Amino acid sequence: MIQNQEGANQTFDNQQQAYKHKDLSYDLYKQNKLDQAIQEVNKAIVLMPQLASAYLYRAWFLNEQSQNFEALQDFNKAIELDSELLQAYHSRANLLSDLNRNEEAIKDYQKVIQIDPNYTNAYYNKSIVLRNLGKNQDALKDLNKVIELDSTKENAYYLRGNIYSDLNKHVECLKDYNKAIELNPQHENCYFNRAIILNKLGKNEDAIKDYEKVLSINPKNVDAYNNLAIILYNLGRDQEAINCYQKIIDLKPQEQNAYSNKAILLKKLGRNDEAIDCYNKLINLNPNDANSYFHRGYLLMEKNKIQSLQDFTKATELNPSDKSAHYNKAILLEELGEQENALLSYQQAINIDPEYSDAYFGQAIILGKIGRKAQALESYNKMIKITPNVAKAYYNRAILFDDIGNKEQSLKDYNKAIELEPTNQSAYYNRGFLLNELGKKEDALKSYNKAIELNANDAKFYQCRAGLMSDMGKIQEALDDYQKAINLDPQYTNAYYNRSLFYSKQKNYQAALNDINKVIQLEPKNAKAFNIRGSIYHDLEKDTESMIDYSTSILMDPNSSNTYNNRANLFSDQGLDQEALNDYNKSIELDPQSSNTYCNRGILLRKKERNQEAFDDFNKAIELNKNNSDAYNSRGILFKDLNKMDEAFKDYNKAAELNPNNINSLYNRGILYYDLGQKDKALKDFKLVLERNPAHSDTYNSRGNLLMNDGKIQEAIQDYKKAIEIAPLNPLYLTNLGSLYYQQKDYMQAKQYFSLAQGCLEQIIHSKFKSRNLYLKQIKADF
Repeated sequence: MIQNQEGANQTFDNQQQAYKHKDLSYDLYKQNKLDQAIQEVNKAIVLMPQLASAYLYRAWFLNEQSQNFEALQDFNKAIELDSELLQAYHSRANLLSDLNRNEEAIKDYQKVIQIDPNYTNAYYNKSIVLRNLGKNQDALKDLNKVIELDSTKENAYYLRGNIYSDLNKHVECLKDYNKAIELNPQHENCYFNRAIILNKLGKNEDAIKDYEKVLSINPKNVDAYNNLAIILYNLGRDQEAINCYQKIIDLKPQEQNAYSNKAILLKKLGRNDEAIDCYNKLINLNPNDANSYFHRGYLLMEKNKIQSLQDFTKATELNPSDKSAHYNKAILLEELGEQENALLSYQQAINIDPEYSDAYFGQAIILGKIGRKAQALESYNKMIKITPNVAKAYYNRAILFDDIGNKEQSLKDYNKAIELEPTNQSAYYNRGFLLNELGKKEDALKSYNKAIELNANDAKFYQCRAGLMSDMGKIQEALDDYQKAINLDPQYTNAYYNRSLFYSKQKNYQAALNDINKVIQLEPKNAKAFNIRGSIYHDLEKDTESMIDYSTSILMDPNSSNTYNNRANLFSDQGLDQEALNDYNKSIELDPQSSNTYCNRGILLRKKERNQEAFDDFNKAIELNKNNSDAYNSRGILFKDLNKMDEAFKDYNKAAELNPNNINSLYNRGILYYDLGQKDKALKDFKLVLERNPAHSDTYNSRGNLLMNDGKIQEAIQDYKKAIEIAPLNPLYLTNLGSLYYQQKDYMQAKQYFSLAQGCLEQIIHSKFKSRNLYLKQIKADF
């Protein structure tokens, strides 16, 4: 009996000591002295191996040290020793949840609830596991139970609000967040999540207030700054958003996204240098980030093309599959004159994405510029196949079709471009130009009108419409449009230049001279302007000034075939046939496709009685341009010289058919009829000439000859006088009238007109001699 009592006493002492060690271990645990806590609880277990709570405590301590396997063993042992130990089940459930052994965790939480149906934490923690498993409805039931048991548990409202958010039940969500905040006005996460919902609902200002509250509770919450920045950006409050990103950078200097987002906003505000600084920082933080090089390169495209090209090159090295980097690199290479390398970069972009329509477009532009037009057309076609509704593709392909002579297809493309982009003023303008070339003048006018309707301040629109008005015989409208163009742009040389041509056509040579002088004043090195002024002086019979201007134009542009042609005409008029022939030859050398120059040289060769060469030139002129009425007319004259009257008639008729306004062919045909004794037909042709040009002095003179020979003296005198009225310095007209008066024995009148004729002839000879000497001196001085 005494021995049993002693054993019982010993056991009791051990138990007492075990509880003391266990209690001490918990105190040490609260002091975060985990190793000492474990030592103490081990002592408790040694003294009392069946003490379930000791295993529970040690499991807690081991779990705190992340010794999950050992902790789980101790939880199991505790439950083995005490199957009703609620805390052991609850703690084991928490650990199983952390280990993603969710179904086992749920069973343990359910056991806790079985033991104590009012244990709110079990319902709460089980709801977390259920939510993680996507079982939101079951989780809601548990949270409802938590709130039923304890309506002051803020986190239950918070968690239920999160589930409602997952379910897009925003009204219920906001009610729960509001309740949680009511219970805990410092609930940082609840304000944060409520701000997200408010933002989704478009209540941006309320969302901003919640993020600001978060930051007042926790000024280091970078996520709140980030989300706030996004809302501010969407509201257009860019500087405030930038401030938020800067705050993130201050808190986390290595936060790359903050630099990136800040840079985007700075670029939007046009503060490119600051944006570049951000990308510089990003590149320092991560030298292998292709995106940073790409964006910095983009910002530098205008400021520093070389550095920009280097950045895009680096971006392609770091990320060879970045088609946009290759594309932008191609743009820069083209701007820097490296067209072949640009084409290679465009091709690399296309290799990455064979559907990259913009790359085909850029490729086509370069190919067109360098004359590889067939390949350019192929690239446009590919772009249009990929993106058939992009106006610029049709617009630029229309330009290319026009360049290669496919006018009808060009017109179709302009029409398509306009259909896709009805406000494309350039498409209307170019289409108007093309329609005019195709002879569709009314349609051309409509296109120009539309371009002007879309943009009434573009001088070139009026200038081109003026040219069309002139062609349509709308003289005043043409003048009005030229003036509008000049009013819009007083420095617009093309308007002065073309109005000068218009005035010349109207034989208003002084006005033409004033305009071309303005061009030369604005552009003193404009070779074409000197050429035109030379032509005006030629028309004014100011041969000296004309020769100076033609020669000046040639010195400025030695490759202008047109100027050599014009100077050759002047030489020819002066009787300087060899000089004229030299210039015609040079003109043809520079432009072997010029039908008009062959025609002009043929006229000179006919004059020199080099008839076969003249024939060859007229034939070549017609071969190059089947519609060259002047060539047919000139060849007709040559046929007449050779007494080939039928051929002459055919050519005159063809010239008149091609150009009913070509009065020279009608005049020459009339002369031919006259020579053949067909006076009525001759008179009919002379009448047609004068109907179309009442100032054609040669016709009056020739009809005067016919009438004189037919004995109609008074009518002849009237025609001669009309010819002299139009060209009072023409010695031939004066001589013919003098001869008629002489035949009529009116010797005083005859003497008067013969004297006038002699004076005019001497003046012409003197003028041409002076011009010849001046030209030769000028050449000698220059060379």
